Amino acid sequence: MALIIPFFIAHQGCPHRCLFCDQHVVTGHTSADRAPVSIEAQVRATVARWRDRARPTGMVQLAFYGGSFTCLDESVRHRLLAAATAQRDAGRIDSIRISTRPDCLDPVMLAYLGEHGVDTVEIGIQSFNDDVLRTARRGHLANDAITAVRAVRAAGSIPNYIRDAGVTDGIIFACETHAIPYVLAGSIRDDGPLPGVIGDAYQAQDAMRVQARRATTVVAMATQLHSIAFGNMTPSYRIEADGSVRPVYFYIIDMAEFSADKLANRGSAQAQAILTNAQDFIVMLWNNLRQM
Repeated sequence: MALIIPFFIAHQGCPHRCLFCDQHVVTGHTSADRAPVSIEAQVRATVARWRDRARPTGMVQLAFYGGSFTCLDESVRHRLLAAATAQRDAGRIDSIRISTRPDCLDPVMLAYLGEHGVDTVEIGIQSFNDDVLRTARRGHLANDAITAVRAVRAAGSIPNYIRDAGVTDGIIFACETHAIPYVLAGSIRDDGPLPGVIGDAYQAQDAMRVQARRATTVVAMATQLHSIAFGNMTPSYRIEADGSVRPVYFYIIDMAEFSADKLANRGSAQAQAILTNAQDFIVMLWNNLRQM
């Protein structure tokens, strides 16, 4: 069981008092409870109390809630992060989360948070309607929220997530670990792709063509449109460095014949269909490969 340990910094750092907010009542803490002189001891005691109470068996995260973390005085912010880092170094927590307001985030602050070991940034966004935000006395407008979200996304990456979240298996993990190139092509259905996903269809095609020309064996599975697209890009043979010609093998894994038929109709004569679901194929492939 995973555990998020809340450490409340009630209303600290907040430059405004929002209409709906009363952190002192909600959290049961006042600013005086979090005096800078006792920060380290309180963080240590809070982690110990929650670990004893919950007995976690999964990932443990320490979360700074109730205030605007990035608006705190720099010395207080630094001491909180130092105390949290000490708990992580001691193996009592696995990651650090902070919550803050969107108009207190920028690339410089995000770089600071990354350097000090923050894994998750939670942004308080109550509305994207400027009239609602003014009425609630938030002190910022919708564009500030959009700018903050973009900055956070730009600061992230797949390699960083694999490292910080402790990912130890999977296809993307294997590609990153062994420096295998991969292309993540976006879709018009994406609400907002991960960092590293190519949202421009033409740029994604160009990146896929580069890998198609290098391929010696292609296994396409799980997505019909990308399988058909990559089949159209993949040559049926390649010329090796010694001048010899070898075929490019192409296998398409799908429950239906649609993809295989489409590839055959479009001239991908080398495509061989294996009609099964992707999960069964991966499991059987892995079970046979590890015996080799």
